[in-house]
Amino acid sequence: MISTHELFSPKIDLTQIKQVKEFAGELIIKTDKEELRINAELIEQKELNSLRTELNQKCNLTY
Repeated sequence: MISTHELFSPKIDLTQIKQVKEFAGELIIKTDKEELRINAELIEQKELNSLRTELNQKCNLTY
C-alpha cells in the first residue's frame, strides 16, 4: 500500500497500479481509477531509489 502523510491521504494498493512515470519532478502512480502524485524532490535519493525498486518488484513496471 502506498500513501502520503496527509490528513486524508490517498492510498493505492500495489496490485492495482497500472502505470508509473516521472514528470516535472513528480512521481505519478496511476491505477484504473486513481492517480497519486508524489513530489520526488522532497524524498531523499536513497528512499526514492528504494521506492522505485519496490514498485518494479511488486508491480513489474518500468519507467
